[in-house]
Amino acid sequence: MMDFDNAGREAYEVANDVVVGSVDRLVAVWDGEGGSKAGTGTVVELARERGVPVDVVWLEGAARG
Repeated sequence: MMDFDNAGREAYEVANDVVVGSVDRLVAVWDGEGGSKAGTGTVVELARERGVPVDVVWLEGAARG
């Protein structure tokens, strides 16, 4: 359990760290575009830095809503 009363930047960064620390492989549904700190791109980057294999899934023709 994480000690955060509200979702925010720091909480997301800690959550990303916990997720990456607990997986053998990360599968990310991501368009490959940058975004805010602690978003999908950040967790993908963190996983790659730590040597966790990453599979990025984004269907051709898919678009953000």
